[in-house]
Amino acid sequence: MNNQRYSYNENEISFTELFKSFKNNLQFIVFVTSGFALLSIIYSLTLPNLFTSHSILNFSSSSQSSSSQNYSGVASLAGIRLSGGKADKADEMIELIKSRGFLEHLISFDHVLPSIMIPKVKRDGAVDFSSRSYNSDEKTWRKGAKPSTLEAHEIYIRDLLKIWRDKDTGFINIQITHISPKFSYELLSLVISQSNEIMRLRDLEDASNSLSFLTKEIQNTSIIEMRNSISSLLQSQLETKMVANIRQDYILRTIEPPFIPEKKSAPSRLIFVVLTTIIGFSVALLFVFFRDFVFTRTE
Repeated sequence: MNNQRYSYNENEISFTELFKSFKNNLQFIVFVTSGFALLSIIYSLTLPNLFTSHSILNFSSSSQSSSSQNYSGVASLAGIRLSGGKADKADEMIELIKSRGFLEHLISFDHVLPSIMIPKVKRDGAVDFSSRSYNSDEKTWRKGAKPSTLEAHEIYIRDLLKIWRDKDTGFINIQITHISPKFSYELLSLVISQSNEIMRLRDLEDASNSLSFLTKEIQNTSIIEMRNSISSLLQSQLETKMVANIRQDYILRTIEPPFIPEKKSAPSRLIFVVLTTIIGFSVALLFVFFRDFVFTRTE
């Protein structure tokens, strides 16, 4: 029993021994910590400044009248798509903005694709197109240098776009982050206007097709209940067409418009350097601890 107790005490590490070991290896600890700090400073200085343009949007449903909702079953049987609730329309819009098809539409505009794929910026904050792979004057790519839509979409989702819906207010927050403050503003404005336009044209086409079909059906129907239902559907489709024709902000209504950011949003160089220095200090302490108290006592 005494031997077991003596063996246990022999393997204990006292605070005094630990402090003495760290003190004896102070030069090594300082060297490792300083190395981590220096490398983190050098690396952080190579990171480009990023600027974020932010907008807050509200969804204004291209609403159907309340009476049309009562006949949604009839509409579905006829193959007519009525606008759903506000939440459904909001989710549809968010997924549209994140989709590859939408980005493919965006990069059809001048200089959008090279602005995404060639991360250079001038002193005035505009994108610098001085690249061998892209001719900004002729708006053409060198043969074999043009990135694919999938490559651009990966960067668009991973680095540029951030979009979420506030659970409390239902408002949509959307951000574009880029090394060019001007391009972050321009792309965000383009995203909002073009998503509105795509949904507006889509609903216009649906409403026109529905009106053509319903006009024929009401002429061939003698049942009063069916005629009343079709009349209500006709009215809702006319309302949709009217709203789509008179409103440019068809789905997304701006509460906080996009802006050209004046201050960088990232990187946080000071925080990065401090955290990396702490990691370096911890690594040095752990190395000394394992060398002096773990490996030596297991031999």
